[in-house]
Amino acid sequence: MRLPNRLMTALPLSAAVLLGPGFVAGCQHRRAADGQAITMNDLTPEARATLQRELSGAKLGELSRKQDEVHGMVYSAEFERGTGEVEIEFGPDGLVHGVEEDIALVDLPQAVRDAVDRELPTARIVEADKLTRAGVVSYEVEASLRLSQWDLTLSPDGTVLKKEMVERGAKND
Repeated sequence: MRLPNRLMTALPLSAAVLLGPGFVAGCQHRRAADGQAITMNDLTPEARATLQRELSGAKLGELSRKQDEVHGMVYSAEFERGTGEVEIEFGPDGLVHGVEEDIALVDLPQAVRDAVDRELPTARIVEADKLTRAGVVSYEVEASLRLSQWDLTLSPDGTVLKKEMVERGAKND
């Protein structure tokens, strides 16, 4: 089923309204340039406690800070948890603003997999991430369909929040 262009524009806007500024800010974080590399010693005591709690024994990968339009100073930390990578964003006060974690395809909710099948029949899901922003969970799915690559953002119940075709080779990761 092909959605009219008006609807393709309205869906992400509707999601932004429903999920609030935290969700939009979270999306902007992913597109923002990498921040300045820092060490654990550069964190406030509250931020250090949050990071140590989140790491819970995992080895810290990258740690950086940047200015954010919504939250001001934001720290970003990447580390491995289980079989995937996790990125958390948190403030100097220790408050976690968002978590993005790789998940196994089998861990995607059935409603999300069904929605991808409806949106892109015969597509193959290549990668999946679970996002938590301001307490709201969503899933980012990368799917391959013939010669095209698609990025979808879906709610846990399978509602498509965003759908876009990505040119091959256009991603930096």
